[in-house]
Amino acid sequence: MLNILNGFYLLSSNKLVVTINHPPYFRVPDHDGVCPATLTGMAIDIAEGLAYLHRKNLIHRDIACRNCLVGSDGVVKIGDFGLTREMNSSENEGYYRFTRNCELPIRWMSPEAVQFGVFSVHSDIWSYGIVLYEIITFGVFPYDGLGDVEVVERVKRKDFSIIEFLPLAARNTTISRLIYQCCQHQWQHRPASLDHIIAILRKNPDCVRPFLTNEPPKPNSTIDALRVSYFRMLFSGFTQ
Repeated sequence: MLNILNGFYLLSSNKLVVTINHPPYFRVPDHDGVCPATLTGMAIDIAEGLAYLHRKNLIHRDIACRNCLVGSDGVVKIGDFGLTREMNSSENEGYYRFTRNCELPIRWMSPEAVQFGVFSVHSDIWSYGIVLYEIITFGVFPYDGLGDVEVVERVKRKDFSIIEFLPLAARNTTISRLIYQCCQHQWQHRPASLDHIIAILRKNPDCVRPFLTNEPPKPNSTIDALRVSYFRMLFSGFTQ
């Protein structure tokens, strides 16, 4: 049976995380809980699935925990290919330019995707960095506390990073450094491929671990738990 991987919400529904009514509000059970090796394995599965798409000259454009599936064996598969497109193969440009007025998941999108509607392997890698943030925080909404318009404007200005939203305990860790690499504002500074990311994860098999805050979980309904921010945007095309 497949379940939607939605950070904390999926994990808690499988009794992998126990919610309690006093600080720190969460604890990971020792007997059947999520261990760092399990979370790292999930992160590797997602990266390998995304790398496979890229080898097929496809970009997903909507990589997020909500679009991943977890099998009963714990293996994670990528799903929801509604926004997946073939990359421009002429002159090895390697990107897809989006020019229509539509709703897009801006909280997972890179600066060049938000500002110019340009998607590529590098924008997928940015989104993967946000996925890592979701995994280690057990589903905290990216840029939680900020409205969609503010997120769009600040991502365009490149004046903040998802790293700033990590719990303090996650700072200066292997996984935070990997998220930082994936979410570089300039696409040229991100890893060139998922192979680099997979190699780091395999070299550090316990690096993806829960970093939970002392705040109680805010969502209290199915709608809240599965909320997705799709922001209507009009792109005029890419300009240098």
